[in-house]
Formats: sequence, structure tokens, C-alpha cells
Amino acid sequence: MTHSLAPKREQTCVTILELLNTLRGVHNEFPLQYAVCLMEIYLDQGLSPSDLAQRTDLALSTISRILGALSNKRQKGEAFYMIDVRISEKSRRSKEIYLTPRGEDLCNDLMQTIRKLS
Repeated sequence: MTHSLAPKREQTCVTILELLNTLRGVHNEFPLQYAVCLMEIYLDQGLSPSDLAQRTDLALSTISRILGALSNKRQKGEAFYMIDVRISEKSRRSKEIYLTPRGEDLCNDLMQTIRKLS
């Protein structure tokens, strides 16, 4: 059975599928929580892990594991090299999160897909 969708609704579905396939292109089982964190970092590079935890409503321990996986410090499995966690220049006790060129490219690809809806 086929479903007929309005053209705008169909285009939205196609765009969502493109977004998900872009993420799956990173890794076949790339978690959505990772994507949410990446986009928060994209919006505000230099934010702290605790700010990221607050914005995503995830526990700081979960954020720590996600940051390890998105950087080069994943404990189990393949690291994604999409972020760089640095010591803050303002306070040596604080960390700041930035996208690497690879992370920037992925976020730009996602944004380009979204712009197709406009």
C-alpha cells in the first residue's frame, strides 16, 4: 500500500531521512545523543561540559562519555575526532569544547540539508 503525502510534507520526510543517513554515514549506529551534542557545540563553541549537560538535559557522566567518543579519547570502540576539549584560558579548572574540522564539516552538511526545506 502506498501513501500519498502533500509535496511539502513529503519533502520534509525526505530531508529528515537525508539527515539520518548523513549521521549514519559517520557510523552505522551513530547515537542521536551524539548528534544533539554536536549541534549544541556548533551553536556555541567554547561551552563547558556542564553547560552542555544542562542544555541537553543529560547527566554530566553521560556527557563525559559522549565527549570522549566525539574526541579522540573513547574508552571502548572507535573515536570520532569531531571535537577538541581544551583547558580554558580564563580558568585552568574549566574546559571548553570546540569542533574539529571533521565535526564542523558534519554540522555544515546537516545544516545544508536543512536549508533545502527553505
